[in-house]
Amino acid sequence: MLEILADNRQLNIDIQEVYDMLQINIERLPSYVKGMEKGMEKGSENEATMLL
Repeated sequence: MLEILADNRQLNIDIQEVYDMLQINIERLPSYVKGMEKGMEKGSENEATMLL
């Protein structure tokens, strides 16, 4: 929610600093998990392309 609110208000804040201050484990956030999944898929596609 913090990311969405900051983005909606076009705030240039250091999200990592805020996460640390609020003691949020970013690896448990749905946006982090979704980003990791997307990154893994893209990495697999790139690897498959390189093997051809």
